[in-house]
Amino acid sequence: MLLTICGSCSPATEFTATPWQASPNGEWLTRVARYDTIGPGINSLYETVELKRRATGKGVKLLTLDEGSVMPTQLKGPPVITIRWRDANHVELAYRAGEVVYQVGKAANVFVEARRSDV
Repeated sequence: MLLTICGSCSPATEFTATPWQASPNGEWLTRVARYDTIGPGINSLYETVELKRRATGKGVKLLTLDEGSVMPTQLKGPPVITIRWRDANHVELAYRAGEVVYQVGKAANVFVEARRSDV
C-alpha cells in the first residue's frame, strides 16, 4: 500500500518552449525551453536556451538557469530569459532571475553573451 501512495506522489515535469527565433541571416535558431517540476513540496523551475542550425536541426544548450523553489503561481509566467541577436554570429541572452548553472561562451560559430538584467 505504501508503494502505491508514494508512486502516485512522484513529481511531474512540464516542458514548454518559446517559438524558435532566427538569427539575422536565418542560419541559426534559438529558443527558451522551460522545465517546471511540480510535486508534493517541490516546485522548481529551470530555463534553458537552445541553439540549432536551421539546416541540421540538431541543437546545443547555451545557458541553463535554476530559479530554485518557486510558488505554483510563478510556474506559468513568462520566461525570465530574453534573446536578442546582435548580428548573424552573436546572440545576447539577458535574464532577470535565477542562478546560472550552465553557460557556454561560444557554440559552433556563434558567440554567446549572457548577463543579468532588470528588464
